[in-house]
Amino acid sequence: MPLANCKTVTRTLSDKLDRALTLRERARVRVHLLGCNGCRAYASQLAALRLLAHSVAGHIETPSSQTDE
Repeated sequence: MPLANCKTVTRTLSDKLDRALTLRERARVRVHLLGCNGCRAYASQLAALRLLAHSVAGHIETPSSQTDE
């Protein structure tokens, strides 16, 4: 299995938002992320944006949206 480059990994991470990745794709991304700070940061930013989008859409509760009883 050839190593993935940053362009391929960032595209695959973006694809992950729309569909399930194959086992091969997940493995390539995981191996690449072990050695690439930039792609790890990108993956973290995507996760944060996804969480924020779900929060704004009302799909999850955030600590600030919970009411005190």
